[in-house]
Amino acid sequence: MGIVMQYVQSIIAALFGIQSDSKRREDFQKLSVKHLIALATLMTVALIILIVFVVNIVIG
Repeated sequence: MGIVMQYVQSIIAALFGIQSDSKRREDFQKLSVKHLIALATLMTVALIILIVFVVNIVIG
């Protein structure tokens, strides 16, 4: 699995609360915390924008 996919998988698992403690520890040892925070912020903003977009389509 590529490094980008490791970041994405780790962040998605953390966002939805399905990441095991051992996997979380492994991710923090292998992956850059700065990169995790930056990508998590971007993914969270993208998720919020997607939700707003879908809600506007449904009610509009």
